[in-house]
Amino acid sequence: MQKNLIALAVTLATFGTSAAEQSPAPIPAATVQTPAVATTAPAPATQTPTVAEAPAAQVTAAAPVAMTAQEEKQTFGQQSSDTVKQSKTPSQQVKDDIKEYVKEINATLLERGRSHMVKVVSGTATVAVTKDNPMWSHYRANAVRQAIAKARESHLSKLNIDIRNEVINELFNDAGAPKPSPEDFKTEKGMAGILTKLAALIESKLDAELIEAGIDPKLFANSTPTQKQQLMHKMFAEKTVTTAFGDISGMFVIRTFEAFKDDGTGTVGVVMAQSANKRDKIKTLVQSHGQVKADPRMANPDFANIPAALASVDAPYLEAGTQLAYDDKGYPIIISYGQAGVQYTDDADMMEVQLEAAASEAESNAMANLAQSYNMSGDFSREVTKKTEQGRELVHSLASNNTVSTVDPGVVHSIRNILDQSSKMTSSVSGLNGLQTVNHWEMRHPVTGHTMVGVALVWHPIQERQSIALQSGKSAAELDAAQQKSAAQQNAAPQKVTSKKSSSRFDPDF
Repeated sequence: MQKNLIALAVTLATFGTSAAEQSPAPIPAATVQTPAVATTAPAPATQTPTVAEAPAAQVTAAAPVAMTAQEEKQTFGQQSSDTVKQSKTPSQQVKDDIKEYVKEINATLLERGRSHMVKVVSGTATVAVTKDNPMWSHYRANAVRQAIAKARESHLSKLNIDIRNEVINELFNDAGAPKPSPEDFKTEKGMAGILTKLAALIESKLDAELIEAGIDPKLFANSTPTQKQQLMHKMFAEKTVTTAFGDISGMFVIRTFEAFKDDGTGTVGVVMAQSANKRDKIKTLVQSHGQVKADPRMANPDFANIPAALASVDAPYLEAGTQLAYDDKGYPIIISYGQAGVQYTDDADMMEVQLEAAASEAESNAMANLAQSYNMSGDFSREVTKKTEQGRELVHSLASNNTVSTVDPGVVHSIRNILDQSSKMTSSVSGLNGLQTVNHWEMRHPVTGHTMVGVALVWHPIQERQSIALQSGKSAAELDAAQQKSAAQQNAAPQKVTSKKSSSRFDPDF
């Protein structure tokens, strides 16, 4: 545990300090799968790289608190379809794993003095259908999105809170109420009498229509007249209305969990971290139009070939959300993951259509994840009402013209809990260039055998510059010359920097 805490301390420091923003290659959020037996072994993922592979550069990361990709994988665990263990209660398994993981992270943040910079939250969602349902993978993909939304909601509900509370306490008691006489059933005054006459009028018209239809109105005769008499009523109610709103940008999925039974039912969970440092970096990169210099200190050799690095992930369906990383030259890159389900069908033509549609949906999901990390705000509302009642009510019935029968059920207790909760979160990003689908995969879930589809979109500053240049209308020669000039500037040796400073004029009594 001590080793894990030390390793976590090193890695999580990157959320709170920009000097060590090392985000190595696909750090699969280690997910706990819990099916007893995987019904179908995962098929090899079909990868479709679309970005040119860059040659690896021998660059040594110099950040003193950064971890290598291998060290981080050893610390957090490699997400793999082989990490399967027995679980009879998927929901409890996932929640226990999340609780333990969050406990370690918070302890490390507190030890490193970064708890004020990073907020850790979690969310879970269930997959209630069995693997016999042809839409199973759709339900699972939706559960991943729902878990992420719940994690964000749990954070949103604590921002800019307004609380309104009402407490009501009522007591009524009638100890000397007289029993109604037969005459009370025959004489009614005021509105009660009017309603009785109106009911009688409607009843006579209905009787006439029933007779026309050949139906005996006696079959629908009124039941025995009754009156209710309240002797005691005691009620206590409390209503709490909570509203909240705020900015929830900069939230990143740092680990994913899932647990499934053999029948396909199970639970998916995520742990997310909101980092002010990473949020600011994402905003700066998106607004930079690609004008970003490489930082050799942050270079990550694992991303020398970005498509190959993303294609090597053992269980890509466990990747979700957005990741900030660096390539082998130290350029910052944004990776956004998306996935979608595929409805099962044994029709080959229809399956091709389903796969094509799922790929588009996965790409849309990846873009949504990027927008949510970049710029997202929300509103939250919750109304909780708890009401307890005690009452005693007599029911009097006119048994005959001269007899009144009474039923006393005694004191009746009741309790009612009402929860009305909702949240609305919106995000957007505009004018973004340089985003490409670097990895496309198709594979079967190891427990149910249902097909899943996913993509990884990557934003790279060089790709954005090239995209903007292509849209500028410049000739091929001009574009090539600009590219060579840019490469020469990046490869040039750093110039000597000379700095001076004046004497200090600081006065302790200033």
